[in-house]
Amino acid sequence: MKTRTKAGITLIALVLLGIAGWSIYGWWLKHKLERYKSELVTKGEKLTVAEFIADHRVPEFNSAEVFNRSTAFCQKDGILSSNPPVAMRMVAPGRAMVGWRQPHLIDKTDKELLPYSDLPITNTWDELAEELAAARGRIELLHQITAHPDLDFHLNYNAGYQLLLPHLSPFKGSAQLLSAAALLDLHNGNSASASKHIRAILALSKGLRNEPIVISQLVRIAVMNLAIAPTWELLQSPDASEADLKLIQSDFAGQDFIVPMTQALEMERTMISSHIGRFREQGGVYEAFQTSGGGPATTTLMERVERSFSPREIRKSSNELLWQSALSYEDEMISLQGITALIEALRSAATNKPLAEVCSNAFLRVKLDVKVDEEGFFGALLDREDKTSLGSLREMFSNTGAKLWGTLRRVQTTEQCRALVVSAIALKRHQLRSGNLPQTLDALVPEFLAAPPRDPVDGKLLRYQSMPDGRFLLYSVGENAVDDGGDASSAATNSNSHPNMQRGRDLVWPQPATPEEMPAQVERKLDGVVEEGIAR
Repeated sequence: MKTRTKAGITLIALVLLGIAGWSIYGWWLKHKLERYKSELVTKGEKLTVAEFIADHRVPEFNSAEVFNRSTAFCQKDGILSSNPPVAMRMVAPGRAMVGWRQPHLIDKTDKELLPYSDLPITNTWDELAEELAAARGRIELLHQITAHPDLDFHLNYNAGYQLLLPHLSPFKGSAQLLSAAALLDLHNGNSASASKHIRAILALSKGLRNEPIVISQLVRIAVMNLAIAPTWELLQSPDASEADLKLIQSDFAGQDFIVPMTQALEMERTMISSHIGRFREQGGVYEAFQTSGGGPATTTLMERVERSFSPREIRKSSNELLWQSALSYEDEMISLQGITALIEALRSAATNKPLAEVCSNAFLRVKLDVKVDEEGFFGALLDREDKTSLGSLREMFSNTGAKLWGTLRRVQTTEQCRALVVSAIALKRHQLRSGNLPQTLDALVPEFLAAPPRDPVDGKLLRYQSMPDGRFLLYSVGENAVDDGGDASSAATNSNSHPNMQRGRDLVWPQPATPEEMPAQVERKLDGVVEEGIAR
């Protein structure tokens, strides 16, 4: 037999052997995935959308229709979109400006409009009142949700990642509208009306608790944070009544972000599994994610043929074939493991396990056990600059757990803020009734709190200290679970960013800023600003 013939036969044999070996490898990965799914099912985990739908119950009083009607009143311009009143604006670490006390609505300096000036942009409270009067119908509809905070928008969860969520877009705007209305009422000395607006914001947040979608729960968190700021402003009002504060405190205490986010991650797990399975069967990954590299669209048959046989397209087709036939099974299992780690972490948090420990354990599991091995053979093919590389294709599907890990931190911070605001309201109620602040948080039990408030980060009591000047220090420890003595300065090294309550070494409930702590541009006399044409 000629040498050339032998070489050809050897090459064909090697190719067939490689195909057979790859097929066996794919079968083995598929078997591992099926075995892992079987273990999850044995533990009672839901892995299909149908299981979620079977447990879904439509609320007796569904306020979704009321909310949808309120969105018809949305307007896209005016003060509320360009210069809304800012509640609880941080002006120094642990210090905030009381917005409703200011003579004008003060915005940050707008360098685009005023490139040569450092004057703030202002509007008057009367201008805000006129705009809110036009939105009265919308506000009244939003108030109706307070009585029945249940929102079911009849979503088609079978659509997976193609699910449309048009109702989420107006949520933040609705909360901002109610927050602005609350500040205007506080400015006018009407704390009772301001309390109603705050309760409506909290009703919006609570209304989405049963929607098992991650983005929906993140919107809930955003709305919840928008309720905290006007509540802080209300606590600075001499007219706030204990009866109104008690209702708001109950509304905050009735919020829950751990269990709903757990359910959202459970749904996410079913969706990513279905998502990967669909691409495994049908292909078209690169087309779906538009990673072809751009360039002008081909219009002629010859251009399409030339493009199909280009090295780039051949590499993409080869990568997708390798992924579909074997690697997709491993990536699906990695993704399921990552999300399951987050689910189990939140379930631990629901049993009052400290969130710092929960988040740390989840991070280690996602990082060490779930992430694609970047040092392995296929990890070496990861070229983030080339979106057609096999490594980038794998990362697109296997990195879900790592990408969603931040949701745990969002839940942790929100639970910290919720614990602080509930305790701060209880302190105010004690002060209204007795004329002074308690020496310890234990003194709030059982009249104002059912139990001593615990720090969700480390499980210990929230830190509290009353001051001789009538102020108090109330805080939760930072992400590192280390008590820094109520240090509200930024935990980031060399940070020159604007003060932020949630980014300090400790998460400190702010106290009203003194005149000395107010920034110069806010303290500046603004009487002539409007006349100079700077107002908008």
